[in-house]
Amino acid sequence: MSAMIDIVFLLLVYFILTFKIEPLEAHMTVNLPSPSTVPGQPPPVLLEVKILPDRYVLNGVGLTLDTVERTIDDLTRDDRSQTLIIKVGLNAKQHQLISLLDRCEKLDLENLNVLTLKY
Repeated sequence: MSAMIDIVFLLLVYFILTFKIEPLEAHMTVNLPSPSTVPGQPPPVLLEVKILPDRYVLNGVGLTLDTVERTIDDLTRDDRSQTLIIKVGLNAKQHQLISLLDRCEKLDLENLNVLTLKY
């Protein structure tokens, strides 16, 4: 009986000593912005589209979906990698978001961020 207890304690010590705790943060990838190489370079134009139940708002101006598409096309003509932030209102319809995402795909925009508004 004492030999069995010795084996149990040896196994317990083995598992305690070989257990390795991995930090959870190590598995998260974070994309940090790279520092600007040109000190006098102006910041890029921020494109922000809010989807509300009755309209689309691009940088504070209420527009229709076709006008939003044309304006985004004009603003991103030189740089298709420019970030577009899409903020969806709580009462907005799902088809409004899908329609805007389809238009962005048609324009070959690469960086899209979708957020939900709290109001």
